[in-house]
Amino acid sequence: MYYMSQDGAVLAESSRLYVRDNAVYAVVPGSEDIKLAEYEIYGEAQEILHKVYAAIEDGESVFSFE
Repeated sequence: MYYMSQDGAVLAESSRLYVRDNAVYAVVPGSEDIKLAEYEIYGEAQEILHKVYAAIEDGESVFSFE
């Protein structure tokens, strides 16, 4: 898919997205990743998101479906 950077200056093809430091990035092979969007969350949602990030970094199963 093609993605446009948050500032509209870069259009790049990418098949992978990731979230880091309150922003969504697209992985661009052979180039610097581009920032697609920034966001702010607060309170309990922020705490839950930090727990999810920690679980991902530790290689734990983050989501379960019952």
